[in-house]
Amino acid sequence: MSMVSLLLLFFSDGVKMTKLGYIGIDQYNNYYVIKKYPRKELLEQLGSKHADKMYVDLKGGGSREKGYIIKGLWIDIYQIHSWKEVKNNGN
Repeated sequence: MSMVSLLLLFFSDGVKMTKLGYIGIDQYNNYYVIKKYPRKELLEQLGSKHADKMYVDLKGGGSREKGYIIKGLWIDIYQIHSWKEVKNNGN
């Protein structure tokens, strides 16, 4: 499990998360700030017209998209969230 997944699991209980955008991180630890449309914005930032999808195998079988390969860069995409504490009325 990635560090991002662990943070989401740890902070998701009783907390409202608001999506702020995305960040792409390549195999050389370069990062790309993405506001709304990951594939479109990465292609513009890197000056390319083609992107291959990257997938990760899931433990229970199947796979899911995890990023893009553009100009030889393997870019993982992560959502960025802000956390705002939600008050419980019952406590």
